Amino acid sequence: MCAGVHSRSLAVVAWVVGSDAYREITHWHRWREVLDLANLVGLHRPGAPLDLPARLRAIREALPGRIALTTGFGLEGQAITHAVFQSGLAIDVVTLDTGRLFPETYDVWMRTEQRYRRRIRGFS
Repeated sequence: MCAGVHSRSLAVVAWVVGSDAYREITHWHRWREVLDLANLVGLHRPGAPLDLPARLRAIREALPGRIALTTGFGLEGQAITHAVFQSGLAIDVVTLDTGRLFPETYDVWMRTEQRYRRRIRGFS
């Protein structure tokens, strides 16, 4: 299930939710405003949830065009980046580079690119 919305920019933003949450959208607070901000993608989750690589594959299959994962190089971001890169999915990984990140963050960024041999694009 996908709900397309009018986009005011060239970027397509998608918010992925479970099909159970998708069915209840009209009960959400200010739900129409949510649809103005992002494409809503409802993924079927019967019983046990899909593992992370399977969820990422489902997102890739459900959304045409370019997809970008944003990361701040924290534990969660690194786990998702690992799943994207290990699965070989056509999903870009990007980050916000303020020019004031901790040296350790730049080190993790560099080592992640080296490990997976994939570029992580920085936007400033």
